[in-house]
Amino acid sequence: INQKMAEKKKLNDFLSELLKVGCVKGFRYFATHLRGREEMICSIINEPTIPILLSASNSPASSFGRYGQEPLPKDSTSLMMSRNQQRRLSGYGFINVGLPPASPSETEQDYEEDYTMFLIAGYARYNCPYVWIRSNHDRLVRFSSDDTSEKDFPLQLKTTSAWKDKNIPPWEIIAELVTICTTPSPPNPFAVDFDYFASLPLPEKFLASGAMVSFLKKVLVSRNHSYDKRVRNDLQHISEIHFRALNSLMKEGQLSSVPTPSQQARVPVEEIHPHSPLRKPHPAYSLYTCFIMMLALPLWGPVYCNYHTFKTHCFLISTYVKFMVS
Repeated sequence: INQKMAEKKKLNDFLSELLKVGCVKGFRYFATHLRGREEMICSIINEPTIPILLSASNSPASSFGRYGQEPLPKDSTSLMMSRNQQRRLSGYGFINVGLPPASPSETEQDYEEDYTMFLIAGYARYNCPYVWIRSNHDRLVRFSSDDTSEKDFPLQLKTTSAWKDKNIPPWEIIAELVTICTTPSPPNPFAVDFDYFASLPLPEKFLASGAMVSFLKKVLVSRNHSYDKRVRNDLQHISEIHFRALNSLMKEGQLSSVPTPSQQARVPVEEIHPHSPLRKPHPAYSLYTCFIMMLALPLWGPVYCNYHTFKTHCFLISTYVKFMVS
């Protein structure tokens, strides 16, 4: 019973992080879209329009392998789970049931040819996250037969295979998918699309950049990656954008136009009447107060304290100081 409760809690923690990741926008190589509590669509670009410069020293690598240098399509036996594997893992093998998604991939309609859609889901009945291809199957997989049901077989990823024994967050799964799908494989799967942030109105830029700062910080403190230096560079740049947006909002007196999280959950900001009580002014935070809030970042939420957390926290503070000085 205790083991089942622990497994259930682990899956709930994963779904909680999946929800947060699904709300972050502005990545260069992929975009996310939430479908309820258990599902998230991740659309990954096939071939970037901007050339990716690779070398032996900066090519992507991780403990979960590297697929980007291998030719596509890959043989289905190496990338997708077999029927026997699915029956064994599902717990319903006695009735010949594998690990199908909640809906077949043929039901997908809104997708672009330049992107491949993946479904990342943590269904309670499977008690473990899995990933299914939802579009452009033939680009990735060379199927061994004409059986269309094979398109709804889950992928055999190193991240999902290790999930039950290790603490694998959603972004590790996304990183592996980007490495598999995007050709050539990018040196940083979480590269930020700064043109996207430049196009946003000021209040949205403030919120979106803050979400990106939080996400990149999590990536850095989770464990060591080969692309950490690139993530740290993007984190510094997006932090500066976030602080500039905050400063501009304060100077222009627009902080009241930024909805609180509870307001965002109820009504989209563009649908709130200008004289609505929901638009009550926020407290006039000074930049000094915001700096003190930055110092208190480790106290926000269950962030475990280790060397990576401390280093990233100091990095964010130094970025703030550089912004203030400039």
